[in-house]
Amino acid sequence: MRWLYQVLIVLSFAAGISSPGFSAPTAEGGHADVFGSISFEADNLAALPQWRAVVDTWHGHEKAAQSGAVVSGPLAETVWRAHVEGLDGLAPRQIVEDVNAFINKLLAGRDPDADSMVTDDDLWPTPRDVIAGKANGSLATAVLKFATLRLARIPNEDVRIVATRDILRDRRHFVVAVRLSDGTAILDTRGDVPRNESEISTYVPLYSFNETTRWIHFDPSDTDAQKAAVGPGAGGTAR
Repeated sequence: MRWLYQVLIVLSFAAGISSPGFSAPTAEGGHADVFGSISFEADNLAALPQWRAVVDTWHGHEKAAQSGAVVSGPLAETVWRAHVEGLDGLAPRQIVEDVNAFINKLLAGRDPDADSMVTDDDLWPTPRDVIAGKANGSLATAVLKFATLRLARIPNEDVRIVATRDILRDRRHFVVAVRLSDGTAILDTRGDVPRNESEISTYVPLYSFNETTRWIHFDPSDTDAQKAAVGPGAGGTAR
């Protein structure tokens, strides 16, 4: 039914209907979400142990750094931390635009699709791994952008990493979605200027997550899958 999903998206653009961003409730029992999907929420990260490990390690690094208990990292980390401090006082839109361009430039020359075949059993990189050059690809870039945004005081509930299927390249691709007052901005490796999610029709969301929550995304026309998502033991909830 992917073709129908894409037709619905194209028709909505032609009609001038903007996407509602994420977490807008719908009558169907799910939420209207990024890239025209319907999502169901699980209030824990049990299904993403790799991400839980990243969050725990990253939080540990930050606590140590703030307490002065660790020696400064490589030059790239020093540059990154100094840049984060420079974001203080900026408006959310300015922070989002700055972070997307800065991280893309910081990681310039790395393969943005190196992790396109990442599996659910692979270890995921921490922000420090990414800065140190130990990880490449859209997932690595998204992890570092997420951490940067959070350190710049973008609230956890307003930012997510989104795992998508890039239908043009037929591969998995990770982006960061940030809810702003004028829409949901997408931070991507394929451009330094964030785009509104309503402008993108080639990414099909699979799942998304922040520090506390994950969401499963479905084609709006796939009602059977949506019902299964809130069935016994499915781990999804409709609010």
